[in-house]
Amino acid sequence: MKKPDTSLFQLIKAMGANEKRYFTGNNSSKLIFLFNAIDAQKVYDEANIKKKFAADSYFVNHLNTAKRNLQKSVLKSLRNYHTESSIDIRLRNRMTDIDLLFYKGLYDMCLKAINNLKIIAVKYEKWMWQLEAIRYEYRLNAVSKSTNNSSQYLHRLKKEEDLLLKKIGNFCEYDFIVNHYHLLVTSKGHRKKKPLKRLFLSPALQSERQTLSWKARRNYHLLKHFYYLHLKHDLKLALKHIKHYLVIIKKTPFESEAHLISYIYGLQDYSFLCIKLKKTDEVFSIIREIKGFLQKTSSEFNSPAIAKVAFVKSYSMELALLNHIGEAEKGIALVPEIETGLKKFKNHLIKQNYIVFYFNIALCYFGAGRYRDTIRWLNKVMNETDNTVREDIQCMVRIINLIVHYELGREEYVQFLISETRKFLQERKSVFKIEHVVLNFFDKKLPVSGKGISPTEDFKELQRELKLISKDAKESEALEYFDFIFWAESKIENRPMSEIVKKKYLRGVV
Repeated sequence: MKKPDTSLFQLIKAMGANEKRYFTGNNSSKLIFLFNAIDAQKVYDEANIKKKFAADSYFVNHLNTAKRNLQKSVLKSLRNYHTESSIDIRLRNRMTDIDLLFYKGLYDMCLKAINNLKIIAVKYEKWMWQLEAIRYEYRLNAVSKSTNNSSQYLHRLKKEEDLLLKKIGNFCEYDFIVNHYHLLVTSKGHRKKKPLKRLFLSPALQSERQTLSWKARRNYHLLKHFYYLHLKHDLKLALKHIKHYLVIIKKTPFESEAHLISYIYGLQDYSFLCIKLKKTDEVFSIIREIKGFLQKTSSEFNSPAIAKVAFVKSYSMELALLNHIGEAEKGIALVPEIETGLKKFKNHLIKQNYIVFYFNIALCYFGAGRYRDTIRWLNKVMNETDNTVREDIQCMVRIINLIVHYELGREEYVQFLISETRKFLQERKSVFKIEHVVLNFFDKKLPVSGKGISPTEDFKELQRELKLISKDAKESEALEYFDFIFWAESKIENRPMSEIVKKKYLRGVV
């Protein structure tokens, strides 16, 4: 049996409260009845809709038609509601005005509208709209006296057009590198440095002077931040470039929700560098700033996309920071707020968002020594059917799962997990030697450990080996997920891992 189309349901669920009020206040009662019935459902149930409107012959006999009409009305309502909400929408509306004025033969008014559009397009670097405006100027020049019909005028238009095409080409080059970078770091084998080195050898990244626009400069500094972070491991220079990136965004006029979302992503990158550089006060300040966006979104921005990003970035950042400084209990205190947010934004989140939250929450419970709760959250990651999503975390979770069951004294089950984990790492081509060192430790040392006993000398040997391997910059990245060295130390000292982390943090070691 063919499944009912759920696109209308998804569209309605993606609407904000103000958008829904605007729609219901400007449409016919029949459409509103159907709209409200669908909106009230948590999961789309067409049989329930038919049952609800069983007494209405129109909905019984023409439900698919009614759904199509409702979807058209919702989209029209959203267009009207957001008529001035972004620069692109404003420019699109103005271009429609230009179309109408031109075809009505009102050429003087048309030229004035073109000039007004170009002022906005120049301010926000909307080059495609500028090019469209220039095409209309050429057409006006051919049919009216609104322009001066001179060779000088045509050459000015050509020069303006050529400059715009250069800017577009220049920006596209930087945009390609940014997208290629993200493709490399999210694909299998992304830790291999050769493809990244080749990418960062691009002539466009040799000097900021090669950028022709603020959009290109923004991408230039973002890429230099990635370069110093992942290839040179120079955190201070990486921080310098992400600062430039944020300054450029703040100085340029706000154009759309995408503008603010880019800023929030930049704040996240800045905060993680601050964590590494022990600038924790700045991180807490950033978290407060992003949570401020979350509080404003309902009234000021009315954007589920901004609200979702603000929620994901602020809380994931806070969990990461609290784990880093050994404040596991404070991280656990955030869990109810996070669970509420996950439910609130469930229609806007991707699998990766859930996996990162589950992982960081599990680390908080582990740090606090609450191992059964740790397993519950680790299982949420391992039960994800698509193991290609965040393979780095998927691999790390299997190793931590071994450790947790060992902490609970389940040596026999750990023996079973060792082979399962080894198979999983081989299939996923795990890239960290540290993961295999820990796995081999359990495989070789566990059988002689004695039930519930943690031989100090074995853990000292493990710690020495981990410290030696972590001198490799690539391997040290594994400790950013879970610090196995601190865990070994917690076993040596017989203390909760969060105490070890907190002690090291206060001493300035982490």
